Amino acid sequence: MRFLLIIVLFHFSNHIFGQRIDFKKDSLFINSFYVNGRTSKSTLDSLLNDKGKEKSITGKQRPGTQAAISWIRITYSRLGLIFTKNDYEPNDLAVAVKLHKNTNTGVDWNNMPTKIFSGGLYIEDNYMNNKRTIDQLQTMQNCKISYQESSFAGHTGIIQCNIVCLDSDIRALFDFQTNELTCIFIGYSKSY
Repeated sequence: MRFLLIIVLFHFSNHIFGQRIDFKKDSLFINSFYVNGRTSKSTLDSLLNDKGKEKSITGKQRPGTQAAISWIRITYSRLGLIFTKNDYEPNDLAVAVKLHKNTNTGVDWNNMPTKIFSGGLYIEDNYMNNKRTIDQLQTMQNCKISYQESSFAGHTGIIQCNIVCLDSDIRALFDFQTNELTCIFIGYSKSY
């Protein structure tokens, strides 16, 4: 009986917490399946084994027109993931991954009001987690790192880091007080 319980718990934990996000060669994979802006919400729900909340947003104007860009944001609060796509670049799909809670709850609320991602995140085969430091990020294969340091109320820390892999710009945010990596934004352009 104990053996059966262990098998059930292992299967359950892999099903819920076993998400793997890979960003390779400018392509996004969820649990080894390629996804892009044309991937439906129901497919994302199925791949993640969770039901995301969809929200439509209208924002900036398309370049050279009077028409506004429409965005769709799909939030998986329990998984620590937010996907965003727009009608201007229909193949593009951006993902935000929450790796650690920020000590300033206002920063979390503005950037990623979700739980922490508990799966595996890989950028060009480089494993990412909240323990990665700037020095470690600078050793990533196929990527260039730039970062912005700031000081506030006696704390000096890194607040934002840009990771450029091939032609993709990835943004990483750090906790200002602890310097822990809190969020990674993959595929987010200035229009997001």
